[in-house]
Amino acid sequence: MSATIDDQYIAHWLLGNPDFFVRQAELLTNINITSPYHHRAISLQERQLEVMREKNRGLELRLTELQRHAKENDHTLSRLHQLATALLRQPYPGTELICQLLCQIFDLPCVVLRQWTDTTQTTTISFQQQIDALITPLCGTETNPLCNEVRAWLAPHPIASIALIPLRTWTATRLSPHDTHHTQPHTAGILVLGDNDAQRFNAHIGTTYLEQIGALISAALARSDV
Repeated sequence: MSATIDDQYIAHWLLGNPDFFVRQAELLTNINITSPYHHRAISLQERQLEVMREKNRGLELRLTELQRHAKENDHTLSRLHQLATALLRQPYPGTELICQLLCQIFDLPCVVLRQWTDTTQTTTISFQQQIDALITPLCGTETNPLCNEVRAWLAPHPIASIALIPLRTWTATRLSPHDTHHTQPHTAGILVLGDNDAQRFNAHIGTTYLEQIGALISAALARSDV
């Protein structure tokens, strides 16, 4: 029984017989195909050059994108280092100073920090539980219920995107008198970053740097509480 000859069969056969065009070298110049770029008949060799140029253009674009991301990451790391050193210079940094530092270093129009223990800044138990349930920082716009709930905190700034960063603290506990200490994290507050650029804190961005900001602020606040 003869196999059905179709495009896939021919392509598979050519891949399995790479010396075919060595034996039939004249086909490279005699077979003409239509170029998708020039809409005219070209040889297989010309088409191969077009394919290679297209791949090179794609690689160049990818390389440019990677370079741009690398520069952005370097800039963010520099800002994180600046924040860390600024916090270390302050023995007991308060919430107002922390918000000022974040606005200045990260060029943010509005930052709000709320701690659950602060009785002057009321938040509902339901809201605290939702923040405590966050595994990573939450980013988005007013379409997200949690982001929409904190929108009033950022007024009157025209905020287009928001990042909600849980602030964790660690409590040492012992399961028994002879047991070693175990540290258990719990949410002690929330850091809200607002920006007028809808893409800065869009719902699809990575949150690694935001987590690091949260860890720095949490550590600074814990030092202030000692």
